[in-house]
Amino acid sequence: MTLAEIPTDAFKGCTHIQVSVDYRKGGTNVFHGNQEARGYELIVQAVGIEQHEGYRSVTFALFSTPGMRMLLVPAARLDRKKLAKIQDAIRPHADAIAQGLIQLDKPRIAAIAQGVVERLK
Repeated sequence: MTLAEIPTDAFKGCTHIQVSVDYRKGGTNVFHGNQEARGYELIVQAVGIEQHEGYRSVTFALFSTPGMRMLLVPAARLDRKKLAKIQDAIRPHADAIAQGLIQLDKPRIAAIAQGVVERLK
């Protein structure tokens, strides 16, 4: 679920930084073949958002726009209440997370996210 779309002109072809938290089913990653764990993840990516005659399109380009995914909490199954709790905890930090992506500072994003997750325990 998208938590925030922060406007930016920092990256060519992108109009916003999208911050989301969702459940990842895990398994084999089709791009690099590595196994990925199941659980709740943070997704931060630069996207282009356009409005056309009542329709909205969100685009991004693989490998050419910055972004990151980060496992926040491992979980064998999706628990919608827990997902909502994590989303609510991350939402107030969405601007800081987006600024971390604009500055290409992934360790800063990870530190913010992990700090939020630690407070949930």
